Amino acid sequence: MTDKEKIGKAFREMRISRTDYTVEEASSRLNRSKVWLSQIETGKKNIYFEDAKKLCSVYGCSLSDVSEMIDKM
Repeated sequence: MTDKEKIGKAFREMRISRTDYTVEEASSRLNRSKVWLSQIETGKKNIYFEDAKKLCSVYGCSLSDVSEMIDKM
């Protein structure tokens, strides 16, 4: 699994476990397309730091939480 895939998987797990939002609901809260979020979650698109912070804000987690999850993969 690539680093991009690990990051995407971690954000997907955070979305589901912390919010139970669908991709459509989460992307709407982020003012992004669901395609964009899907590409992040599947590791097909790079995520920028500012976007990662926004995801954490919407999901109610911290970047440290995401990092810990990635370390466990």
